[in-house]
Amino acid sequence: MRFYLKLFVLVAIFACASRWPLPGIVCDLAWDVRVAAICAFGSAADREALIEETQRRLACERGNLDQYLKGQLYKRLVAERLAAAARRNIRLSKDDLDRIWVECIAEAFGTTVCAAGEDDAAAVPVEAISVR
Repeated sequence: MRFYLKLFVLVAIFACASRWPLPGIVCDLAWDVRVAAICAFGSAADREALIEETQRRLACERGNLDQYLKGQLYKRLVAERLAAAARRNIRLSKDDLDRIWVECIAEAFGTTVCAAGEDDAAAVPVEAISVR
């Protein structure tokens, strides 16, 4: 009788455990441990890398990886152009910054650009915007 009771309990435990997505739980637990370790002992660069990796992981899970990659390209293009202007000691006006942003959006996303306050009907193709 005791043997059957133990067997029944083990079968019940196995049945309950098999319904849980164990690999997902272990993966999430490992991620939480990593985040806690980086927050406690990591440098600023480690935290920045963790943020980027988290954003990429969420984009993959939600099916937005393409948009994420385009956004990263946009940020990189803007940073490169601002760094080039700084290297040449060029002071950028608001119009210059707007032009840089429009060019980077066009290059990264390949879309049309609306001026502030305009609707989609007034969208101007990026190719039509004069670039110095």
